[in-house]
Amino acid sequence: MSNGERVDREWGSFDKVCTKSNGKFLGLIEMMASFDDIMAEHIRRINNQEIHDH
Repeated sequence: MSNGERVDREWGSFDKVCTKSNGKFLGLIEMMASFDDIMAEHIRRINNQEIHDH
């Protein structure tokens, strides 16, 4: 197994929030959004394509 494969396995293979295989980092962001209204609003705006730079 190469280092790249290990990173994909640990961090996930998708770079979009609210997808099934988005990995640990984006999963953590989603969890934070459940407790933080500002983060939840930011994720909502990303999902609705209201903002593109994040």
